[in-house]
This record gives sequence, structure tokens and C-alpha cells, in this order.
Amino acid sequence: MSDILAKLLRPRVVSVKEESLNKAQIVIEPLERGFGHTLGNSFRRILLSSIPGYAITDVQIDGVAHEFSAIENIKEDVVEIILNLKGVAFKIHGNEQEQFNATLSKTGAGVVTAGDIQVPDGISVADPNHVICRIAGKGSINMNMIVKQGIGYEAAPVQKKDEESRSIGSLVLDASYCPIKRVSYEVENARVEQRTNLDKLILSIDTDGSITAEKAVQMAARILIEQMAVFVDFEMSAPVEEESEEEKLNPILLKPIDELEL
Repeated sequence: MSDILAKLLRPRVVSVKEESLNKAQIVIEPLERGFGHTLGNSFRRILLSSIPGYAITDVQIDGVAHEFSAIENIKEDVVEIILNLKGVAFKIHGNEQEQFNATLSKTGAGVVTAGDIQVPDGISVADPNHVICRIAGKGSINMNMIVKQGIGYEAAPVQKKDEESRSIGSLVLDASYCPIKRVSYEVENARVEQRTNLDKLILSIDTDGSITAEKAVQMAARILIEQMAVFVDFEMSAPVEEESEEEKLNPILLKPIDELEL
């Protein structure tokens, strides 16, 4: 069996083409017939659901008690500001952190962007031009934020279960941790020597800038391998053998009476 499996083609990454700053196309070939859709669909699902990322989960804005407030000399209301904060992506340059704090403070007329957010060393904002709000006149805005690492999507009501540990006036945000915005794939025909019934897989990936498409695919592949490893070493549990009636009987009961020394 192992000799036959060894004859299966092993694909390789033929090219990684960056179409824009946060978009890339990855071509993988040659694949055995049918493996293009098998791997393409698996990669797409994992990329959209299981790649970890960072998101603002809590924000405390000076002078704001709840999300339906308005801030003097700020054109956007608090609800709009929160929506804009959800779109801020963070890039980690060193060791990963489960959580860190960020601050924002700005005074005077102008546009407040993600580039105005102060973050710890080794961390940066993926898109410094992302607009958060607009200040009019001599207005000002000050906020403290908590940024956490996670996977997938976490609704604010789920996070509020930990409300006792939060500061008064802290607003809880829905957190979308996934750094992947869009994934699509195509399967085309490929050829190796005389074999023409092969697949070529083309992955198109859009990210939020906090991770490259190539690294995201590497991470997705590692997740898939770890999830499938259990089947590689799959062993059926040995069936429990039922004891026969003779084995269940106490051997003393089988002895003649005259041997029991009664």
C-alpha cells in the first residue's frame, strides 16, 4: 500500500503573486484529479474561520457613559466611532501577545485615524489611514482600549459575562478577530509530461494587512495537518472479549465435596 501511495504526485507552490498591498494569488500544482477542489474548499473554510487575529474588545472614552452618547465637537456619535474601531487591524512584529492596551488622544480640528493610536513596542496599526472620527473646532477625544487575540467572531454579550472585572464606563465591542476578508479559489487543468488529467489550484486571498496571504496559507495548512493527524495514527480499540460462563465460575465450586475438607 505504501508503494502505491508514494506514486501520488506531491504539489508545490508554483507562484505567489501580490496583486495589491493586501491581496495575493497563490498557485499550487500539480495535484491529482479531484484534489484541487478538496484542498481549495478546505483552505477556504479554514482561512475564513480559524486564523487568529487581534481586535479591540473594550474602549473607554472620556465623558462617555454609554454607546448612545454624543461627544461635543465630534461629528460622529459614539455608535459610529465604535463601528470604526472595529475596523482597526493590528500587526504584531515580535512575540505574540494575548492582550495589550492602546490609547488615543487628540485635540483640535481634524481627522482622527488609526495612525493616532498609541500601541506598545513591537506592534503597529495595519492601516494608519483608517478613519475613526472627525473633530470640529477645539474639540478633543481621549480613549483607552483593550486589544485581545482570538479566533472567529465574539459577540459583545458573550464578553459581558466578565463584566465585573471591567472598568466603569467601559464599552464592550463585538470582536471580529479574523484577519482574512475574502477567499476564493479556482481549479484549472494541469499537465505533467504525458499526464493531462491533473489539477492546478489558484487561491485568491484578501487580508486586512495584519498578515500576508502566504503566511495565512501556511497557518491554514498547519491547522489542517494538526486536525488530521489523529487519523494518521488511527487505531481501533481492541474489542473486549466476553468471558465464558466457565471463566466466570469460581473454581472452588467445581471441586468434589470430599476435596473441600469440610
